[in-house]
Parts: sequence; structure tokens; C-alpha cells
Amino acid sequence: MKTHATTYILAVAVLVFFAGTATATDTTVSSGDTLVVNSSSPITIGTFDSLAINGMLLIENNGILTNIGTITVENGGSILIENGGTLINSGTIYNSENIGINGFLQNSGIIVFNNGNITINQTGELDNSAYLSNYGNITNHGIFSNHNTIENYGSINLYYDGTHSGMENVAPVPVNIITDPNQEIPEFPTLAIPMAAIIGLTLIFQRRKN
Repeated sequence: MKTHATTYILAVAVLVFFAGTATATDTTVSSGDTLVVNSSSPITIGTFDSLAINGMLLIENNGILTNIGTITVENGGSILIENGGTLINSGTIYNSENIGINGFLQNSGIIVFNNGNITINQTGELDNSAYLSNYGNITNHGIFSNHNTIENYGSINLYYDGTHSGMENVAPVPVNIITDPNQEIPEFPTLAIPMAAIIGLTLIFQRRKN
């Protein structure tokens, strides 16, 4: 069942105060359901709020989801950020399933990938300026920018058709750089002939000098 975000706004975005104490709002997208965030229905998950994704969270059509609280992706759930969609995280995201990025994911909070998968597609971008811990699989075909330390115990695969920066700050398991299998490697004569010419000229000049 596809449900637009307006039905969730009161449950997700509103903090209720009793006697000066903030009460957390816990919301679950059940298996088989889809929470849709678009330009007409942005969502903010507040500091004391949590959103559990057991179905699908779909961010599309210039939709923006701002997370200051906690998002948990589990039990077969998934997040899909379509081209034009944005997820801004300054809270915490726990992912044990799948996140697909065709849009933009900005992290200035905490992201923990527990055996989950994240795929940055060719139109997608992941910008990390805070804490990112990976025990799963990250695949990049788009833009992956890192401005902090990434704690990696899983696999980070950076493909030739994407761009990346800051990957020297990934530890203890380094990233995998995957090159274009169709890229031609110069044949031996192509390399050997110029090298032989350089060596020959060096010997000639050395001989003249002597």
C-alpha cells in the first residue's frame, strides 16, 4: 500500500510535551507499505522521534526528509532516494537492509550500516561529514564524498564510473577501487620503444660529456 507522508506527519514530526517533558513519537512503516515523501509533503523527524522502516521509505520529486531523531531500516525494509529527493541526517540512521541513492544523502550525524547494503547510483550522491560505520556493503557509481573518518569493517567498492574523495580516511579495511574492464592496457612494444629511445639518448649525451 502506497501512503503519502501527510498521513504520517502528525505521528512523526510532532513532539508532545507533558509537564515540561518531551514524549517520543515512535512510528513504523509496516512490511508491504510505502511512505512517500515529495515536495508537497516534507517530513522532519524530531530529536525524540523514531521511524522504523519495515516496508519502504520513498523520497521523490524534490521531497526532503530531515532526520534529527532515529531511523531504523530492518526486517526487509528499504529506503529509496530518487533523483531529486534529499535525505538530510543529523540524527542517527541504523541500516540492516537496503538503501538506494539516486538523489542526495547528506550525513552530519551518525550512520551505522549493520550488514546492510547501500548503493550510490550514477545520479546519486552521498556526502559524509560526520560518523559513518560500515559492516555491510557500500557500492559507488555516483559521487561519494567523505570529510571525516569512515570506520569500515565491511566492503566499500568504488567503481570507475563514479567519483570519490576522502577515501584515505577509511580504516581498518581499505576501499576497493574497481577499474574499467574494457580499458586498454598498452602493449609491451608501445612502452618499450619510448623507454629504449630515452635510454639511448641518455647514453649518447653522457658519452659526449665524457
